Amino acid sequence: MMPVRYDLIDSQTAKVVDSFKTRDRAYRAADRKDAAYGAVRYIVRPVWAD
Repeated sequence: MMPVRYDLIDSQTAKVVDSFKTRDRAYRAADRKDAAYGAVRYIVRPVWAD
């Protein structure tokens, strides 16, 4: 079973910044945001259907 979506989460505020349908797009966005911030700050968490 595949996750419904992937949430991009700010690890300092614990808030969902964005959501993506594919894992690849989510991790690319996290890498871009981490590079802009200058350190690892964003994490990707899969969201499963109930």
